[in-house]
Amino acid sequence: QISQLSDRWGTADEDFYIVGKRIFDSTSSLYHYDGSGWTRPADAIIAGKTFNRIFGSGDDLFVSSTDGDFYSFNLTDGLDPINSAVSLSALYDSWVFADDDIYAAGENRTLLHYDGSAWTALPPDPLLGLEADAVFEQLWGDPAGNLFLYAGGNEIILYDASTDSWDSISVNVTLDHFAALSPTMI
Repeated sequence: QISQLSDRWGTADEDFYIVGKRIFDSTSSLYHYDGSGWTRPADAIIAGKTFNRIFGSGDDLFVSSTDGDFYSFNLTDGLDPINSAVSLSALYDSWVFADDDIYAAGENRTLLHYDGSAWTALPPDPLLGLEADAVFEQLWGDPAGNLFLYAGGNEIILYDASTDSWDSISVNVTLDHFAALSPTMI
């Protein structure tokens, strides 16, 4: 049983996943619902980890932990480690465009990119005026490959990977959660 639910992913009523952390034994776990009941794949239990995200499509799923470990996952093969994101800061959100195009975001303005073989840091443009300890709480990608990061307040930070450029978008409300379809549709 999961004591703390972190994220969910589903493609159909009979194909739904949740990840989280069991508080009573500090074990992260992943559960799958097949339309009739929940199962917990044995190799999806890792002591001392906090799974915080699951995402993907069909059989291609990805699971991440707050300490930067990423795994590909399917019910046949189980968890398969992907090169871990090396970060001294906690990671709070991630976005996957493909298995060789993964982003992770978190404390201290941390944005990391995985290209299929290595992780690299993508420091924000200093002209954006972000505090050094700003926390990227949420990360969202759009079909064009843009990333949207939220660090609280009334701005969403836009990163365009194709041009390696940064911008900010003002919003009139403080957000608890957001979704971005394009730079003009947030």
